[in-house]
Parts: sequence; C-alpha cells; structure tokens
Amino acid sequence: MLNKIFLVIVQYVLAHRFEDFVYFTKRANNHHWQPQVLFIAETPDFIGKVENFNEDFKKLSEKIGLDIEIPPKSGTSKHKPYWEYYTPSLVEFVAEMYSKDIERFGYTFGE
Repeated sequence: MLNKIFLVIVQYVLAHRFEDFVYFTKRANNHHWQPQVLFIAETPDFIGKVENFNEDFKKLSEKIGLDIEIPPKSGTSKHKPYWEYYTPSLVEFVAEMYSKDIERFGYTFGE
C-alpha cells in the first residue's frame, strides 16, 4: 500500500509545478506534511535541524555518549536559494500552514 501511495505522489510531483505540489500537501491531509510540532514533546531535551545537521548530530552524540563521525558529503548539487521558488502567495500559504513550526523552531523566510 505504501508503494502505491508513494507512486501517486511521485507522479503528481513530476506532472506539476512546485507551487501546485505545495498546495496539494494541504489537500492530501497526509501525516508527512503535518506541522512537526505535532510530533514532539512539549519540552524536548534537544531539537536538531537539517540545516545544522553535522553540528547538531555532534551535540546529540556527545549528550548520549556516542562517538560517531558523519562521513563527508559527496555528489552534492547546486540549487537556487529555496526562497526563490516561492511566490508571495505561496509564502503566505506556507506561513499560515506551518505557523506553529515557524514560531516554535525560530524560523524566518528568506536569507
């Protein structure tokens, strides 16, 4: 069943623009696109962020007593900054849909 759902999502993404996909995430009502605050405890001990992955992983490893090294990146590609993919109406839509995440995790849009 999961593979069928994944296939539908991939087909949709390939056939539509980024903006269409973002609006689709709300209509789809799928847990993968729900605000992340729904999945965390009220006062977690630690919150790591993808954009700080190496640093946050190191902090977490030290906190729980592990000595693990992250292999260096390879095969990365260059893309435009994420905010260049958003129209003003899309920024507003995402800001509303993820307002609790934006507030809780201290995010701002753009540079």
